[in-house]
Amino acid sequence: MAVVFLTAPVQLSPTYDGTYVDVDVSANVPSGATGIILELFNNTIFENNSVSIRNNGSTDDLPTGTRERSHTWFFVGVDSNRVFETKVTLLSTIQFWLYGYFNSESVFLTNSVDSGITSDFTWTDVNISATTGADTATAAIGYFNQTGTSGGLWGVRKNGSTDTMGENAKAGGGFIIGCDGSEIFEGYTADDTTRKIKIVGYMTAGVTADTNATDVSLGSTGSYIDLAALPSGALGGIYYTSPNGSNSFNWRKNGDSTDRYQRANNNSTFGVVECDASQLVEGKIVNTAVDFFQIGYFQATGRRRTSLIC
Repeated sequence: MAVVFLTAPVQLSPTYDGTYVDVDVSANVPSGATGIILELFNNTIFENNSVSIRNNGSTDDLPTGTRERSHTWFFVGVDSNRVFETKVTLLSTIQFWLYGYFNSESVFLTNSVDSGITSDFTWTDVNISATTGADTATAAIGYFNQTGTSGGLWGVRKNGSTDTMGENAKAGGGFIIGCDGSEIFEGYTADDTTRKIKIVGYMTAGVTADTNATDVSLGSTGSYIDLAALPSGALGGIYYTSPNGSNSFNWRKNGDSTDRYQRANNNSTFGVVECDASQLVEGKIVNTAVDFFQIGYFQATGRRRTSLIC
């Protein structure tokens, strides 16, 4: 399997001392895993707590704020001992939840690569073929980093898409976005040059990325409702939300009892969610102004790579 979801999310307990510390996930992630799926959850009224996440041994320093009562997803590489690094300042109330891991169909970079996108509100091609080398990426794994405090726009989409997804953002988050056959996706930032789109890895198999997103928004509020089913054989979906303001939402596997229902940390937030045997994911919204979009899904694959960490 290119992506494996844990039976139940596991809360991690890194040290919160304002320095980079190792976080060992070997108790929950098997040998050979190349990266992990994390949800960051801030269940307090305090915001602008600085959190940085990186591959073990990286020299990256990509801090991002966390908005009050918010959640977002990150995708980070681990070394051969299944260790990654994080730095948290200000608050010890930020929760790290481990949802699953990536196998050898995914390569994570020790140090991120800048997309080269400038703040001009123009959809720009990002070609990652120089980063992937002999591999051919079907999806890019990235990180939106913002060091400024003002709001502004950013977005990513598969090359050739007509999607206009992108929203005001005051914090960072992870994303997985499809590439075309030339290993190109598109992105933009606007309003603030402190916004950066970084490439932290890529997938070579086990993911299907839609050129244009499918609207799977809900029509009622306050309870969990099934989203439109993913394709047959899907293991989980890749979703994007446009919350249209400080509106709470959550996604979860159909039938799960997890309820981390909060606002989007990044306004425009990407997440990955396991589905049940009927390929169902469920969602909950506080306001019908919140929109959900399906931008891809994971499926089983028998192809395995030999390299682990780039």
